[in-house]
Amino acid sequence: MFKRTLKKITLIYIILITLFLTGCWDKQEIDDRAFILAMGIDHVTPGHEGEREEMEEILTRKNHYRVTYVFPKQMMGVGEAEMTNVQISSVGENVYMTERQLTTRMDSELFLGHLKSVVVGEEVVNNPKMFREVLDALEKDPFITRKISFAIVEGEAKEALEVEPKLEPMTGQFIADLFRGRERTQRAPIKDLNEILIELHSNKTAVIPRMVVAEEELKVGGSAIINDYRLVGWLGEIETIMLMLVRGQTTIFNVTVEDGDVVIPYQITEAERKFTLVESGDQLKMRVEIDLEGDIIQHYFNPENDMLDPVFLQQLQSKINQKVHDKVAYTIKELQEKHRTDVVGFNDYVRKHHSKLWKKVEGDWADIFPTIEVEVVVDAKVRRVGLSK
Repeated sequence: MFKRTLKKITLIYIILITLFLTGCWDKQEIDDRAFILAMGIDHVTPGHEGEREEMEEILTRKNHYRVTYVFPKQMMGVGEAEMTNVQISSVGENVYMTERQLTTRMDSELFLGHLKSVVVGEEVVNNPKMFREVLDALEKDPFITRKISFAIVEGEAKEALEVEPKLEPMTGQFIADLFRGRERTQRAPIKDLNEILIELHSNKTAVIPRMVVAEEELKVGGSAIINDYRLVGWLGEIETIMLMLVRGQTTIFNVTVEDGDVVIPYQITEAERKFTLVESGDQLKMRVEIDLEGDIIQHYFNPENDMLDPVFLQQLQSKINQKVHDKVAYTIKELQEKHRTDVVGFNDYVRKHHSKLWKKVEGDWADIFPTIEVEVVVDAKVRRVGLSK
């Protein structure tokens, strides 16, 4: 009996001791962390204006990066504390080393778990080796989610992060909000980092959102065309919409047509596209069929033409068909002749639906794509014309 009681008392003591011994061994105070919201990556050259003298040894090597980090910091002053936008840059041999070297100049630990967006300078993407190193750093970092926004900047990424937005004081949050706004206009590819990485793994090609820097504004519009991990050119905003339409990645966008001297906006609400391959000897031909449905958003007060007149609607639909046809055909021609890069999706279609043919042409597809004859067929329907008297 005594032994059983002693065992119970010993067990209780052990349980009590373990309660007092528990603790957070890797505790990190939240005030000691810098929560990075945006990151910009540039290529810098020896003697680049504004770079630190102690980095001269790094700048004499082949690849050298300048990574700019943006994070909010609470500044204490008279009255209430206010949040300020902090921007700090570091130069290193790779992205990881810039982060490590920056710790010698900061009183806070960099934390990338809340990263919203990454922007990369044009020079980095012009160098396939550097671009692949950057992609690998982003893909392997355990704290960076693949759902972040990713864009190529015309110029330097640091310039984009230096812009002070008028509507949102936090630059990183503002850039993230800009990417969310793409869904309203479709003027830039709606993609996150994960989708871009998958595309590059599959074909070594990708369409990546373009960021344009103005004096006091940032804009996400248009796209960068990547082939074999190198920037080969840019597409404008309208061409990007048409490319997304052909790729089957957009359903809402606007087209304007003219009725006399009145410009009529037609809002597409549904879009479907279909590829059909036609073989004629050694010549390949792709038929691109696009079916659209949408609404007339605005016309003219007391118009001469009845908006519900079937003849008028048919004329309007014909104009929409021609407008979209010309834009799509022009975009595909640009990709074939100027950029010589298949980001349309013809290669994926042939691989999935014509596997025997794909085995024959796979090795020469880069040379075959520019020679493909493309037929574009558009069928637009007006479903609604708005309220009428």
